[in-house]
Amino acid sequence: MLRYKNYLGREIVKQETITVEGTFSSVSAAESKLHNMGYTIGSMCGGEPIGFADAEKYNYISKWRNMTSEEHGKLDGVMISNDWREGSVEIIWFVEPKEELVTQD
Repeated sequence: MLRYKNYLGREIVKQETITVEGTFSSVSAAESKLHNMGYTIGSMCGGEPIGFADAEKYNYISKWRNMTSEEHGKLDGVMISNDWREGSVEIIWFVEPKEELVTQD
């Protein structure tokens, strides 16, 4: 069930909460999940969202404050948190999520 229907004026297709105890552990886990799904992820910028987009189309995502609203509109989704250091991270997709890659051990 979606907590929000829209974020930043864009319709939300899917959202997932990542909660891992430890300093920056939730954001690290969320970034790992998105990398494994084939996304390029932007850099942390204070309390701002962190954008992500399909790595097959984009090889670099800027910090949120350095992006234009047009660039915000091209993102596949964002990660948000009230506390990046110790809190949970919400992954929000604006487009249908890519499949998570299966890794061989």
